Amino acid sequence: MRKPKNRENRNDILQASFEFLSKNGLENISMRELCKGIDISIGSVYYWFENKEQLIADTAEYGLITVSDDIFAHAFKNICDLHSSFEICLEKMEEHREALRFIYQLACSPVYGDIIRKRCDDLEPVYHEYAISISKALDLSVDITLPLVYLFVSAVMDYAIWGDREKTRDQLDYIYRRFVEGKA
Repeated sequence: MRKPKNRENRNDILQASFEFLSKNGLENISMRELCKGIDISIGSVYYWFENKEQLIADTAEYGLITVSDDIFAHAFKNICDLHSSFEICLEKMEEHREALRFIYQLACSPVYGDIIRKRCDDLEPVYHEYAISISKALDLSVDITLPLVYLFVSAVMDYAIWGDREKTRDQLDYIYRRFVEGKA
């Protein structure tokens, strides 16, 4: 019989939990099942996390930041060519679709929803930093870019839920036009 790994790094547990829960969902999963699924001892989890709720909330926050950073990092690579950048982002959205659906599931959950939504409010400074970076790259006011960042995040979540590439492409085209108009 295989002995579970004793992971000492909290981020390793968050990453493994996020990957597992993104693929398998959260419905009726116990801590034992989760620990078995990520090949870790339950003691290691309780060393780092007070309870299941804290682990799930921290996992969702970790995943949201990881996915957002990855999508925006690819967007920033071609920021001067927004149209190409948005096409790349659409591919990244598809790559992270399971993970985004998991985050959405938690945000709508009667058990975890309030916690996740509060933590998403704490991401305001992160989105503001994205807007500042875009503003500098495109020589636009943050007053123009910040609402467009929020629209972009909404388009990402909409795609995660419905998977409609054409609708999402239309949303990204709209955002693109607003950026272009902002430069005029």
